[in-house]
Amino acid sequence: LLALALLTAPALAQTEEVVTDAPADAPMDVSDLPALPILEIPLYVGTTRADFGVYEGENLNDAAEKFGVAHALSPESLASLKDEVARRLLSITEAINANRAQSADAKQLLFEVPMELESGEVVNLRLYEGDVLLEKVRQFAQQQSIPEDFVPHLFEEVKKKITAQGADAAQFGDDAVVFDIPVTFDGETEHRVVLRKGDVVQEVIDKMADELELEEDVKANLLEGVLKRVRDAALAADAAEAESRAAAGEAPLYEIAVKRGEDTLPLRLYEGDVLEHAVAAFVARHGFDEDAVPLLMEGAMASIEKARAAPEPLRDEQGRLAIVSLAVSFDAEEEEAAAEGAAEGEGADADGAPKTKKQLPPIVLFEGQTPEEAATAYCEANGLDPEVVGPQLADVLRQGAAKREAAIAEAAAAEAAEQEASREPEGEEEAFETAEEASETAEEASA
Repeated sequence: LLALALLTAPALAQTEEVVTDAPADAPMDVSDLPALPILEIPLYVGTTRADFGVYEGENLNDAAEKFGVAHALSPESLASLKDEVARRLLSITEAINANRAQSADAKQLLFEVPMELESGEVVNLRLYEGDVLLEKVRQFAQQQSIPEDFVPHLFEEVKKKITAQGADAAQFGDDAVVFDIPVTFDGETEHRVVLRKGDVVQEVIDKMADELELEEDVKANLLEGVLKRVRDAALAADAAEAESRAAAGEAPLYEIAVKRGEDTLPLRLYEGDVLEHAVAAFVARHGFDEDAVPLLMEGAMASIEKARAAPEPLRDEQGRLAIVSLAVSFDAEEEEAAAEGAAEGEGADADGAPKTKKQLPPIVLFEGQTPEEAATAYCEANGLDPEVVGPQLADVLRQGAAKREAAIAEAAAAEAAEQEASREPEGEEEAFETAEEASETAEEASA
């Protein structure tokens, strides 16, 4: 009976006493040591413990044959030994490959940024999940022999490129550095203003000023310089994102103007955006306090609701409501006007179908105006001949007003018919109740 016992780690080879003729104080040579197996599996042959070993350059079948001869195994026991050892080695191999694949998947490649070196060579900077952006940039600079003082500029360039690919640089690590700005106050000693995700610039500068005991005017200049750096980078990131989205065929659904001092910043919202996430990213990018997120969300929702609401009806300076609005084009060759109806895509042309047209402001007929009055005022305002063009425009306005009145009458008739149809079941029910009451009265009279 052959029993195999595979341990979780290969057992050490049994220590053998080596007898040599060399003097006791002679230095030991590696070639004097016995060869060790690259794999050793402890097992039992019957009740005797034995070690199944595989040496370098030896295949599994040869090792099994040698082990079978040394322990006088029967052909059946030898075949069983080969199958069991092969199965266990396959299991070990699968476990190693699974661990290797799991380690490779643990850090997924997020971005591969091509960077052109001074020599003209293009080298890819690879960013993996969980990487800290500044650390990766510094490591890349060291590998490519880029001077340390060039790292901040390189950092900004990499951040712009990954932002253009639709990512926020702050996602690389929970404590990711967004800005690392070198500053000096005495012309010699360099200090670094480090801004991480969620940092408030004012608070970081206040802390640095206290540690370095800076004067108020120096602190103010430092704050102004850092804010300008942050704002310029944020505007560049906004522009890069808008350009990337436009190249992908995406246009913002809403563009909300956010005031910051004398500056106006565009908060762009695209299809599929989550409002809270978009506002939070905007706040982090432009260096606002996180407390501004609820206020900006409230303002953004108000702007969206206003944009969704129906536009205000057009009125003139006297408050009269516009009832007809028509597009007007001018024949540049024959110097005659043509008016085209805006309603239902229909229109009239003053001179058939002129070859070349110049678009003019629309002509509007307000309540209380006659078509002739509106046409004359329009011609005088736009340098057209009232006697030649005026009657044509007045006729088109009259047709537009008639179409409007017909549409209003049709809508009113449809609404009246709908209301009448909704009252018919009630009349039928009343008639049924009246007939039922008459029947009961007849039965009572008969009784």
